[in-house]
Amino acid sequence: MKSIRLMLVMVATALCASLWLASPASAANYQGATIAISSTSVAPGGDVTVNGTGFTPNGKVTLTVRSTPVVYSNIPVDSAGNWSYTFPAPKEPGMHTATATDGVHTQVTSFEVTAAGGAGTGAGSTATGGLAATGSSSTRPMAQVAVLLCAVGAMLVVGARKRSERRASVSTGS
Repeated sequence: MKSIRLMLVMVATALCASLWLASPASAANYQGATIAISSTSVAPGGDVTVNGTGFTPNGKVTLTVRSTPVVYSNIPVDSAGNWSYTFPAPKEPGMHTATATDGVHTQVTSFEVTAAGGAGTGAGSTATGGLAATGSSSTRPMAQVAVLLCAVGAMLVVGARKRSERRASVSTGS
């Protein structure tokens, strides 16, 4: 019985350690993806450049520009998780959004298309200046915490059973 308990504790500990150690070393480089836009105010048809950092290295990004959706796909991401793409601003004046995703990370930023002749040279906008960034782009930390809690729970159960067995053996006088 003791060997089974010991084996369960060892398996739980090994599983926890393997998940913890299996985290990619470069995960910190791309878990906090961001995008920035070259100008918050542009003339219709003017150049808009979106720069991304922290995306999946060597992947591809899809950039969707809305009000009327225009999709730019297969934008290459370098080995550091960075990319840049320039596109013509929509013809319609007003607020527009640019959404970048690589299937793991999604970021949104906005810009304004001004009436002809009214283009500004805004300092730029980052994704954190518009909508609030909530949640996590990775489930690995939560999975690691869950496995760790399971391992701790298993160890507590084994300890409680050992204490119970000791009390039972002391009360019977064995």
